Amino acid sequence: MAGSYDCSTYVLTFRHCRQNCFGHCISTKALRALMLAAIRTVSAFVVANEAESIAKAQAELDAFKSDTTRADRFLALTNKYANFSVLTTPMIYRLEEAVRAGKTT
Repeated sequence: MAGSYDCSTYVLTFRHCRQNCFGHCISTKALRALMLAAIRTVSAFVVANEAESIAKAQAELDAFKSDTTRADRFLALTNKYANFSVLTTPMIYRLEEAVRAGKTT
């Protein structure tokens, strides 16, 4: 049918002996109307909750930056002690502090 989208399951199994679906489609006009309604709904929600959405995104970004900084510090510390022949008490304390800082914050 011109100007429509066919069910992908039907199209993909059409040539096989066992079909998993029957032929059905949706017109381009109906699909466009559904997409327009969905875009309007989402847009209205975003506009109504703009401040909250921005604050939430900023909080997530800050948490990501904090986690990245802690991970970078921990990797630098582990690289520092990657090649050692003697494990000293101060080394153990520094590694323990780094692990605790990563878990508690």
